[in-house]
Amino acid sequence: MNIQNHSPRTLPFSIADDFRLERLLGYNAQQKIISLLGHVNGVRTIVVMEKTQFAVDSEEDVKKWLALIKQPNGQGLQQVIVNDKYYMLNLPAMEDDHFNLLNTSIIFPADESDIAKYSMQSHELFLETPSLYQEVTRPYIDKIPKEHEKWVDNLLQKQSEVEHMIYEDTESEEDLRFMLHPDMKYDKVDRNQLYCIAFCFNKEIKSLRDLSTERHLKMLKNVRDRGCQVIEQLFGIPREKLRIFVHYLPSFFRFHVHFTNVDNTSVNNGVERAHLLDDIIENMEVFGLDFYQRKTLTITIKGTHGLYRSFKERTTNVDRK
Repeated sequence: MNIQNHSPRTLPFSIADDFRLERLLGYNAQQKIISLLGHVNGVRTIVVMEKTQFAVDSEEDVKKWLALIKQPNGQGLQQVIVNDKYYMLNLPAMEDDHFNLLNTSIIFPADESDIAKYSMQSHELFLETPSLYQEVTRPYIDKIPKEHEKWVDNLLQKQSEVEHMIYEDTESEEDLRFMLHPDMKYDKVDRNQLYCIAFCFNKEIKSLRDLSTERHLKMLKNVRDRGCQVIEQLFGIPREKLRIFVHYLPSFFRFHVHFTNVDNTSVNNGVERAHLLDDIIENMEVFGLDFYQRKTLTITIKGTHGLYRSFKERTTNVDRK
């Protein structure tokens, strides 16, 4: 189970020559991320850039990077990962500057849901009761176009990012299986910044709310135990150093689990959104398998999210009285 290097690929356009900026969507000063909306030959395009860390652990690493800087095009530094309409690559912050790279994600073409996702908006807290989930959230999930999940299917069917894959569970039954990939924010260099995502093969589970059976519980334990074992074997990070959690609301509605190093402080794991996997498992064992179908969950929704208006109209807030 070795992690292989990405196969070099290219963008279908030049960012410098073809991308025309329309407006700034948002930025995060703490995470050093900026999101831009523009177009390429009339096609709406989103560019997300994040400043990377200096990937040097020793003087020898510095010497290697200095040698790369001398190369005219910094060969080997701009490898592109392509999955459906998503492109991920490293770009130099300045011309011929291959010591200070920008971790760049490109969505081409971008639709309204992509624009809403990356637009800077304030968030509000709401209480999602089981009835609100059934009446509002679940219908919203069911109406999400299938093409929005295509990139996940590409991963699981090994039609894209095969070289990027860390581990595939081929031993478990189909509904228990998962595939482990590095998050696009993780450069696989600094172990303290480890961030991996386990994508589950069971398409019926869209989110935390769908967990309700013994098989689901078995799947969660399989993801936790095998995931921890693989990460320790490949990265040397023991289980007690791993933060394992599920987001609700998630950024996409195909069940997945986040694995991060507890020393990674840049992870988006706010208390109102992240649910620790061990806690999920214990809640289902102690309080009943349907615990997350019965529980009222506090969620955060930003103003551009498709659910915001429906929740706001129902005047649901964080007052439990």
